[in-house]
Amino acid sequence: MLEIDFTISGIEVSQPYKSDLLSASACKVEFRGQQLTNCIELQYHVPVAAEPTISGQEYVNKVLMEEGDLLLQCFSLLLVQPSQMLFYKARLDGNSVELRPPAREMPPGLYNLVAAWRPPLVTYGYSSIVDNAGWPLLETLLRKFRRQPMGLRRVLALPLRWFAKGSDEMTSLDRLIAFWISFNALYENTDKSEQEAIKSYVQSSMDSTMSQRFVERNKQALETLSSYPIEVGRRRKRPIAQELAQLLKTRPRNYIAVVETAALTVYGVRNTVFHGGYDPVLEDHRIQVGISEQLLSRLTKELIAKQILGYPLPLVKFVTQQTFGF
Repeated sequence: MLEIDFTISGIEVSQPYKSDLLSASACKVEFRGQQLTNCIELQYHVPVAAEPTISGQEYVNKVLMEEGDLLLQCFSLLLVQPSQMLFYKARLDGNSVELRPPAREMPPGLYNLVAAWRPPLVTYGYSSIVDNAGWPLLETLLRKFRRQPMGLRRVLALPLRWFAKGSDEMTSLDRLIAFWISFNALYENTDKSEQEAIKSYVQSSMDSTMSQRFVERNKQALETLSSYPIEVGRRRKRPIAQELAQLLKTRPRNYIAVVETAALTVYGVRNTVFHGGYDPVLEDHRIQVGISEQLLSRLTKELIAKQILGYPLPLVKFVTQQTFGF
């Protein structure tokens, strides 16, 4: 049995939660001279199988990384808001263990030194309040993922990792970049144009019910994004935002087509960012990036969760409130 106790900042709970798999409760911690009250203790208790080919610290490293990352990444998938793991304690079959990766030299390059010295993000004064009804959904995600074949788990490893990175970023620009990498890893384009690959992936992954729910829950954001002069294509410019605006007005509404075109509109914003057209001074550009980040995170969350669960994500509100202030 592996037991990991995480102390995570940026999170509050409406009330304590406890089950055989997860426990969550509020806590206060001293961190870098600051008294943090926006923290929880999240305990994860999971059976792990012995592996005949590895043992000792190598086995400890493997199960801690696999199970700890899985919990934190599934948590970020539902949270979609910044949080930070401050501390952890772990026990394997009742004995204290810790992650001890093999020693290795720092790769050459100043950027590696900067990364080593840079202090991690601390979510001072910011909290997402998790409702008690959300914890069973997190448990379902964890249990379903652990039952999936190794092939699917490998396919989802990169999307989950980058989604968690996006969730923890504090600016819309950084969040959009990370969420795009997560989404891009899902559709894995090797032989089509990007527009064809995105359209094909949405068509094969989103049914009419999922698409309708996404459009209706994000109607205002979609309408706002469609009002900007966003294009895709290098030689032949396609006015993709205009197409989105027209689809939103058409009745009866083709919801899958709306989601496809919304994803391509976000792709247009992504191109502006990736290819040097983004100007952070321009309010219109900042708004486009902010809306695109929100839409992309919500869409990618649905797509990853469906692959894990085998069905659309249930309508459970995981975060009930966000608060600001020290």
